[in-house]
Amino acid sequence: MERKLLRYKNVIFKYLNTRYLSRMLIVIIILYGQGLLADPIPVSIIDQEPIDGGTLSEDPFFFCVGDGEADRVSLVSVEGNSGPNSQWVVTDDLGNILGLPPRPEAVDFDVAGPGVCLIWHLSFADGLEGLVAGNNVLTDLVGDYDLSDDNVRVYRSEPDGGELIGGPFEFTVDGTPDNVSGIELIGGSGANSQWVVTDDLGNILGLPPSPEVVDFDEAGPGVCLIWHLSYADGLEGLAGGNNIDSLEGCYDLSNPVRVVRNAAVPIDGGTLSEDPFFFCVGDGEADRVS
Repeated sequence: MERKLLRYKNVIFKYLNTRYLSRMLIVIIILYGQGLLADPIPVSIIDQEPIDGGTLSEDPFFFCVGDGEADRVSLVSVEGNSGPNSQWVVTDDLGNILGLPPRPEAVDFDVAGPGVCLIWHLSFADGLEGLVAGNNVLTDLVGDYDLSDDNVRVYRSEPDGGELIGGPFEFTVDGTPDNVSGIELIGGSGANSQWVVTDDLGNILGLPPSPEVVDFDEAGPGVCLIWHLSYADGLEGLAGGNNIDSLEGCYDLSNPVRVVRNAAVPIDGGTLSEDPFFFCVGDGEADRVS
């Protein structure tokens, strides 16, 4: 009896499974025929070129600007960059975009005035937004992009020696200290500054902390010139005995103040070389020494 029931049970399950599968197949065929089941969507995997700004390969540049002579970088190159688009970018030291040159060598930094510029290389995909002058390259770009791992710094110096007001001065070399006073510096700017005293040919006689400390009586008769010098780091030749025309570096001199040192004229009453005279007067005869 148990075997008979088991046989009927297997037949029923087999029948039900067959009917279920058949019905599901019919439903699928109907849905496909009505377009409710779409064809499989092909998916293409595209190998996109990586976006890499690369690495720049040049040391910093130092320019003395404002002299009207073009100041351009050279040999700035990028390595390891990749991407469908690229652009050279020049910013200030805060990342604000100053220019988008076709290459770094095209930029004349002389017209930019004093300060610091950064040169970057940018790689980016299509659709990048915000790449315009005035925006910040570090915060305002939107899209798929990469900046170079480093940047090239361009230091622009424009020292100004200023203008001196005061003098000229004229002293007598007589053993009494002779110091100038009232010299005023108008303007003047630069990383470093120095007062310079030269002779009238520009040969450096001294480098005082201020003009007032110089005792010109000790220099003997002649002419001195007082200058104010502003200069960037790296100036060469600023030493006693050198000529200011031989300075090398980025610097600017003020106008000079002239100091004339006259030789003292000797004052001497002399020595008389005669004995006393004795006269008897009142006799109407002239009495004269001889």
